[in-house]
Amino acid sequence: MNQSAARIILICMTLLSGVVAYFVFIGPFLNEIESNLDEVAGVKSATEKLTEKSLTKKSKEELKEFLRRYEKTLVEGSHPANAVNFLRNVSQLHDVEKEILNIQLDESQKEQWPYFAIELSFSGKESNVFHFFSDLETADILIDIKEVNIRKKEDSRQKLTGNISLNIFSK
Repeated sequence: MNQSAARIILICMTLLSGVVAYFVFIGPFLNEIESNLDEVAGVKSATEKLTEKSLTKKSKEELKEFLRRYEKTLVEGSHPANAVNFLRNVSQLHDVEKEILNIQLDESQKEQWPYFAIELSFSGKESNVFHFFSDLETADILIDIKEVNIRKKEDSRQKLTGNISLNIFSK
């Protein structure tokens, strides 16, 4: 037998042993891994469904606390006095002149999100106006700033004027 025939036989035997090893050892092992992955996915899915459906006593208390904190972010009642007082206090704190141009209670979605739609004009020093806006953005009550228009006052380099439209949510 010559060397090339011996190499061919050696290569064929190596390939045959690889095929046998795959079907005897590796194939069943891969099938077992695949079935375990399917089982783990089923258990994970069942656990997620159970978690979604059940509220423990602790999670109920956490939800109640969240709702209490949320309710504190809403101004009282259907009268705009609290919303106007809030805006007056913030503008006075930062020495910003404000004039309420329009205010109305929007109860179109009363079950979910009633709010006061407010449009106001403002005027003040640049730094004061920015502090005013900062307080509006970080207020403890729920405010949605819809639109802001700012312009420099023509007769003063440091004074800003403008308009702001915002929604202050109520209970």
